[in-house]
Amino acid sequence: MGRTLAGSKKWAELSYPAVMVPTTLSTLVLFLLFGSIASDVVQKRFNNDFYGLLNKYQSQQ
Repeated sequence: MGRTLAGSKKWAELSYPAVMVPTTLSTLVLFLLFGSIASDVVQKRFNNDFYGLLNKYQSQQ
């Protein structure tokens, strides 16, 4: 029992980088891609809302 546990642990340690590195990289790339798209959308919407409110405020003065 102890031998198989150690063997499976060694296998997990060996396979960990091979499995995790590509998925981590692809997740990071997707995250950066979606993050840049989302920040563009948020920035445009914020600018529209902000300048809309600013114009409304200035027209009231």
